[in-house]
Parts: sequence; structure tokens; C-alpha cells
Amino acid sequence: MPHLTINGQSVDLPFGRTILEACETARIEVPTLCQRCRMSVTFASLGGKLLLLKGAPEVVIPLCDTLEIRHTVVPLEATHRAEIKAVEKQMAGEGLRVLALAFRALSGAEDSEPLEEHLAFGGLIALEDPPRPEVRSAVAKCRGAGIKVIMITGDHPQTALAVARQIGLVRSAQPVVITGDELRTMSSTQLQLVLSEPEILFARVAADQKLRIVSALKLKNEVVAVTGDGVNDAPALKQADIGISMGISGTDVARESADMIWLDDNFATVVSAIEEGRAVYANIRKFLTYILTSNISEIVPYLAFVLFRIPLPLTVVQILAVDLGTDMVPALGLGSEWPDHGIMNQPPRSRHERLLNFALIARANRLHAVGECRVRDRANSDGGLAVRCAIRVGDVVAGRTQEGRGSVYPSNKNRWMIAKLSECQPSEQWNLFLGIQFEKSI
Repeated sequence: MPHLTINGQSVDLPFGRTILEACETARIEVPTLCQRCRMSVTFASLGGKLLLLKGAPEVVIPLCDTLEIRHTVVPLEATHRAEIKAVEKQMAGEGLRVLALAFRALSGAEDSEPLEEHLAFGGLIALEDPPRPEVRSAVAKCRGAGIKVIMITGDHPQTALAVARQIGLVRSAQPVVITGDELRTMSSTQLQLVLSEPEILFARVAADQKLRIVSALKLKNEVVAVTGDGVNDAPALKQADIGISMGISGTDVARESADMIWLDDNFATVVSAIEEGRAVYANIRKFLTYILTSNISEIVPYLAFVLFRIPLPLTVVQILAVDLGTDMVPALGLGSEWPDHGIMNQPPRSRHERLLNFALIARANRLHAVGECRVRDRANSDGGLAVRCAIRVGDVVAGRTQEGRGSVYPSNKNRWMIAKLSECQPSEQWNLFLGIQFEKSI
């Protein structure tokens, strides 16, 4: 039979196989509530009715007044409570989830009285739920990307702190740990100040308090993403800018309230999604830079020709030949670029930043300024088309970098970019030949 050693004495736990096998049916079940932090069930067994209770140690132990030691019921003294508390703290410090067990034999006359009182302490159970190995590197990526991760859990504060240290979420000696009871007494101003701390954990938090934390973060003008799996998490998921529900362990209510659903319930997947989202945004800007570099520089000479009678550097047919041969493949390559190695070392962009802004347009014009001068020097000549085609290759390479970031050489995973730069010389010669032939036929 399981037992707990207290003050050198073995305490037998009345949750052995014989009692469970003797239980016939569960008559009453009092569910676990966020405010209760416990759950109890009454059984009709061969020896009479029995109430079994599990819950948070700080909630269950005050309900107990006796302790069974070697089949002898003794009062639960202060020394016993202190040692139980020490064992609980030790288990929680190892990152284990601790539950307290208690029981009570019922005579049948307690229907009109509270059942969860005058209990006998049964023992402590420690559950291990280790974090996945990839979570630590995912948290490090978030820190480098300027993303602040805040742990909000219903576990014991010591358990939350131990797990936070295991995954690298907490590195300082004295992080800020706020319990649900402390949060309940905080004003909105105090909560705002606490949320400004670099390392903060919330433990023993109820569902309504999670919603309050999310609302406070949004008042600080933060972009808030919240994860959750239970029915009680639905309000917080709905309030957040991005609600993320568990796909495996999440409830239907949580999934309906969320904006995104984890298919593998893995925190590292969210970090990979952030990296992919940044890559997509960067690729769109690269594509726009490349397109504007060519199109603006192609239309400006024609405006100058109309307004100031400056000779055309390229004819219409030559420009069409260049665009058909040098725009499609590079555009596909820039749109399918893999994330840059340093993309997760950049701070988050402002929510008000536009995809197409003045800086992008100015950069597109700067990239092509020198090349256009060379093209105009050779206006109305076959060499102008050759220079124009060569400049397009340079636009592709320059377009792969954003404000000095990114690789200059094509990724070996981007087949469109490899195809473009490996056949640039034959394709440019072919475009030159087509442009000349079309010009002669007109």
C-alpha cells in the first residue's frame, strides 16, 4: 500500500487496490472549479460510503484534521503540517505538479452538511510533465526576436518557477512571481507596472484573472497572443489579438474562440509560424523592390521623352523582351525565398508600418540610378538593351537584401533563384537577339 513518511513514521494511504476494487458506483461528484482548486467524489463501497478528495495542497490540507499512521488515526498536528509543506515545496521545486489527497468515511447523515470538512489527510502525489526539448530553443528565439513570453499557469508558484528555469524563460535570481491571490488585490495601475518587469510569472491564476492580464497588456498597446485549451480560457482567447488553441488537448469551445489552432500542441510550432510570417512579409517587400526597380525606371525615360524630347534609351519591343525574359522567374524566386538567418534577431515591426512605404520606393530608385545612367548613355543602341538586361541580374541580387540584411548568394533550396542566376548569361543574350530581330521587322 502506498505510504508517506512523516517524522520517521510510515503513513499508509487508504487509496490501495482493495478500496478501489470494493467501490461499486460513484454517487456524487463535485467538479473542480477555479475558485475551489479541488474535486471530491463519494463512493458506495462494501464497507459503507467513502468520500475521496484531491486538489491543491494549500486548499486540501486546511480541510484535514486527522492523519492515519499505521492504521491508527491521530490528530494532524502543526509539526505534521510543517513537514507536509516542506515535502510539497521540495517536489514543486523540482518542477513537479503536486496534488494532495484526503478521505472521509460517511455515515449517511451528512446529506444536509458540508462533506468536505473533517477530512483525513491521505498523502501527496507528484506528477511529472517535462517540457519538450525544443521549447528552450524556441524561448531563446522569442527573446532574440523581441517577443516577451509570460507564463500564466494554475500550478504552484515553485513549480512554475522551476519549469521556467528549465526552459530558459527565467534567468535572473529573483524574478517576479505573482499568485492569483496577490493579483486579486492589485489595482489596474499596479498590474501595469508589474507587466513592465522583464521576467514575470503568474501562478495559481483563475480564468477571469487570465482575461484581466490580457486586457492589461492590450491597454499597454501590446500585440497579445494567448494560448489555451480549456473552456475557461475562451474569454482570454477571444480578447487577445491572436488566440491560439490546442488542437489535440483543446476543447471545442477553446478552438471555436481561437484565431489559430495548434495541430501538435507544441510551443515551438508557434515560433516557427512567426519566423515564416516574417519571411513572407520580407519576401513581399523584396518582390516589390524588384518590380519597382524596373518599372519605375522604365516609365521615367518615356515621360522624359514626352516632356523634354530626350531620346529613348530602349524601344517598346525591347522593354517587352526584357520583361518577359527577366521578370517572371526572378519574381517567383524572390517570392519563395527561405527565411534569412537573422530574421529572428530583428525587433517586431510596428503595427502601423505599411507594406509599401516611402523608404521602399526610395530604395528601389537608388538601386537602379547608376545603371539607368549607363543605359541612357547608350540610348537607341543594341548595347543599351544588353546593359539593361545585365542590370536586371543585379536587381535580383540587390533585391534579395532588405536594408543591408540577407544573403547575397542564392539559397540552395530556392530553385527559381538558382535557375535565374545560373542561366542569366544565355537568357540575356536571347533577350538581346529577340529585341533586335523585332526591331528590324518593324
